[in-house]
Amino acid sequence: MKNKSTLVLIEQIVMLLVFAVAATVCVRMFVTSERMSEKNAATDRAVIEAQNAAEHLKHGGVTELADKMGALKDSPEKWIVYYDSEWNVMTTERKDGFSLTVSYTDATNLWEADISVASAKDGELFRIRTAGQR
Repeated sequence: MKNKSTLVLIEQIVMLLVFAVAATVCVRMFVTSERMSEKNAATDRAVIEAQNAAEHLKHGGVTELADKMGALKDSPEKWIVYYDSEWNVMTTERKDGFSLTVSYTDATNLWEADISVASAKDGELFRIRTAGQR
């Protein structure tokens, strides 16, 4: 009889270990999926912000970019918009935020811009090039 009770106890321990391993895998998957979801949402918003910047440049140039989006002049050919983690425009860079950088070159009748959106955590999320003529 002792032999059967030992066998039942071992069987229960093995089943408990299998359940623990399965639970660990499931929790890891949920954490990974949450992280992927956050990154995809940030990328989607980065695309929208880059498209908005391109439209402002096409409509009114860097003056409209500065007026409508709050872009700050970093150098003669570089404009930056800083965002916090909730995509609100900020006046300074934040460790947990995002930034939209516009490298703008203006020739006689043509202009060209390289627009990139980056996250402080994940690096560059999206990049687009646009050009136009006056």
